[in-house]
Amino acid sequence: MATMITCYGGINEIGGCKILVEDGDVRVFLDFGKSFGRYSDYFDGVFVRERTTRGLLDAMALGLIPPIVLSHAHLDHSGDLDFVRPEVPVFSSRMTAFIAKAMQDSGKPGASGVVYANPHTVKENGLLAADKSKGYVWRQWGFL
Repeated sequence: MATMITCYGGINEIGGCKILVEDGDVRVFLDFGKSFGRYSDYFDGVFVRERTTRGLLDAMALGLIPPIVLSHAHLDHSGDLDFVRPEVPVFSSRMTAFIAKAMQDSGKPGASGVVYANPHTVKENGLLAADKSKGYVWRQWGFL
């Protein structure tokens, strides 16, 4: 069976790198970044911000998010990890994990949920809400 590569972002745009590599039953995402170009089409980041209440809820509910390999810690490669369940494993070099954690610990905008996440639950209206009873949990992280 042939290896398939599908780009869900990062093509003719700044950021948004999400590349799905499939080989038989094995599926891995390379990066999971925020698309800065598409983001700025709809939000200015100051007065108008995205609602993060839906995120990747449908894909997560269906179990469609495979493991993720991060090439590096820039937000255009890792910024959408906040929408991925913490149980989904992430792999990177030790330096990438260290920098991602430092960015999140320092309160860098957009870095929340990259290394450790506040689990979300689905409310009756179908929107995501932080589950304040659980607190933050570490992502499953492996080193390459």
